[in-house]
Amino acid sequence: MLVSIDAHTNELIAEMHASKYGLRIFEHILTSLTIVVKPSYQGHGVGKALITAFLSEVYENWPEVGRIGLESCSMSQQSIGLYKSLGFVQEGRMVNKTRNADSRYEDSLLFARTRPNFSFTLQVSS
Repeated sequence: MLVSIDAHTNELIAEMHASKYGLRIFEHILTSLTIVVKPSYQGHGVGKALITAFLSEVYENWPEVGRIGLESCSMSQQSIGLYKSLGFVQEGRMVNKTRNADSRYEDSLLFARTRPNFSFTLQVSS
């Protein structure tokens, strides 16, 4: 988990986390990447800075991770633009997955980012 704190107010303004499945066949994947930025701080680079720091941390300290996945609400164009600008690629859509506060349903978009130069070739010991 990474957090962002406003240096002037000492207030928590953003948080992000991801998890592993816990199964050997998926050990190369971090899934459910989640980022939440306080509304008054959105659009000011906080999310981008946090995701960039997270990617650096993963690539430096988790060599087995070759893929990071996340979901985004289909109506969240600002988030979708951010994910795409950071190298995440849309891989699918789950129709009517999320029910919003106003009881309308919304699709979830599936995104993933592959580590540059990661080898997905199975290494077999002899």
